[in-house]
Amino acid sequence: MDANQKILFVDDDPRVLQSLRQVLAKHYDAQFASSGAEALTLFRNNGPFAVVISDFAMTEMNGVQLLLKVRELDSDVVTMLFTGAATFDDVSEAVRLGHIFRLIGKPCGSNQLLKNIEDGLRQHARIHAEKAMLEETLNGTISILTTILSATGPLFFGRAQRVKKLAFKLAEHLQIEDTWTVEIASTFAFLGYLKLPLSMQERVYHKQIVPDRVLHLIEGFPSFTSDLLGQIPRLEKIAEIIRIIPLDYTQTWDKPPSTRRLASVIRLARDYEELTGGNHGPKAIYGILSEKKNGYLPGGLEALRELIDLNIELPPEKEIFLSQLKPGMTLSNDLRMDDDMLILAKGTEVNKIIVELLDNYRRTYTSESLPRFVRVIEDGKLNF
Repeated sequence: MDANQKILFVDDDPRVLQSLRQVLAKHYDAQFASSGAEALTLFRNNGPFAVVISDFAMTEMNGVQLLLKVRELDSDVVTMLFTGAATFDDVSEAVRLGHIFRLIGKPCGSNQLLKNIEDGLRQHARIHAEKAMLEETLNGTISILTTILSATGPLFFGRAQRVKKLAFKLAEHLQIEDTWTVEIASTFAFLGYLKLPLSMQERVYHKQIVPDRVLHLIEGFPSFTSDLLGQIPRLEKIAEIIRIIPLDYTQTWDKPPSTRRLASVIRLARDYEELTGGNHGPKAIYGILSEKKNGYLPGGLEALRELIDLNIELPPEKEIFLSQLKPGMTLSNDLRMDDDMLILAKGTEVNKIIVELLDNYRRTYTSESLPRFVRVIEDGKLNF
């Protein structure tokens, strides 16, 4: 069973609430509200709740209206509705759309009520178990795909890893939920650059002059990536975030608040990371970004400044033999062949697949073709 077994009951009849308290106090962690407005306050301040059970016939806000608002706040919560036969037509549409898990007829005996609650708690646990399984599967798939992309587009996926780290810290600092989404969107925001030949990737990465047709192609990368990811179940929000990353925060008013905030956090992290490739220190970069303050979400630049101050010192590096590279290390310089072909970019986090990739390079090329030494950070952390 899920650890969260909190239940919220809502009824504007004080006698009903008193009866519910007497029946349920010894069985569950239950809270009670006498109106829809009070219930929403409790839900926001004392949640999360596993189950919310409301009477339908309440003044000001009826039970269906309340439970729809509750589901907007937490899509995982299980909702039930006390209703009589006379109100069945009023609630049938909400049930049909899946917003209400179960109708509880009035009157309802204690044993029947307890059984409904147990069914609701089991449903909540099932929802969380399925969600966890899907996220683990998706995370594993994304991890493998990211490693492959790091090998085929090392410059921009090295950058993606650094952007991901900073964006994650910014989101935490700003108390933005859904950091899982931040990590995935940060990584795949650079997917479009794989459409460019490696030599052109390097020119774009180092901000060298490129043909206008390439600039036009790059402008379409967010839409290309968004359309691609939008075809994958449960990545629809990530697809929309990637689509609007290039936009100023003030240009995204028509998007859901969570989506626009996450996109702006990633944009800020990306802009900061791109400027670190020039001759700018953290304070100078902050000054440059401050000139377009309205382009980022409120509080974003202030959060960045605090994170920079807290992490001003670079972690120690060491030089090791290439054969000593192992999972958990992070490259602190580009890894190139003797003909200057890029193998892995600075910032790449080494994992088992990266080690196997380099072993294949050693088997394929002569020892003179590969660098003998590499500089790494052993704790796996760069600037942030």
